[in-house]
Amino acid sequence: MTPNKVRADRMEEVTWDPPLLTFAIERHGAIVGGGSTRAEIQVWTVDTEREDVSLTATRRRQVRPAAPTLKIQPLVDEWLRLIDSEADDERVHWSPDRRTVSYIVNAWLPGAGVFRETLAGRRKRFGVAVDAAMTERGWTKGGMHSYTRR
Repeated sequence: MTPNKVRADRMEEVTWDPPLLTFAIERHGAIVGGGSTRAEIQVWTVDTEREDVSLTATRRRQVRPAAPTLKIQPLVDEWLRLIDSEADDERVHWSPDRRTVSYIVNAWLPGAGVFRETLAGRRKRFGVAVDAAMTERGWTKGGMHSYTRR
């Protein structure tokens, strides 16, 4: 951290217990880059006798509302309905013989306006749920997002 970031208007929980100065400061690296709704709070200790500075703790603070939780099961149910009916749909890709099917992940869970980690978590939960449902119905997992009839 550069010294210009350590200012009275940014420091929190400041304590002076000679020779130790301890303070917390909010860091926004991930927020500025658009990747998080949380800021990291760093706790620093300055030993004025030893002329030593150390990062002693970190924690996170919610600074913007998190995205609402997405219910994955209705999407999985819709996927299964399309598979059962062998429907043509832009979210589904069938092989010519209809023995292999795959889903188009961007069509089911588009990334626009969603934080990277939120999107990754949603896509992972969707994939795990679809894998379980397809296996239960007798399909074998093929490549990424694809299944073959047994």
